[in-house]
Amino acid sequence: MSNNVKYIAKYQKENTIQVNIRLSKKYDADVIAKLNSLGDKGKSTYIKELIRADMAREKGNAA
Repeated sequence: MSNNVKYIAKYQKENTIQVNIRLSKKYDADVIAKLNSLGDKGKSTYIKELIRADMAREKGNAA
């Protein structure tokens, strides 16, 4: 393993988590289609934006 790969693996282990979801081709086809249509934006960026928008709404409702 090169030093760069070791560094990346170490960084990811110390600073990130991975979250996986399983989607049903039958029941979640609309969600799958949306995620596949994102193009350059990326799935993780889109999901994080949705979560942050939800958190902002919740914060606004708590005031």
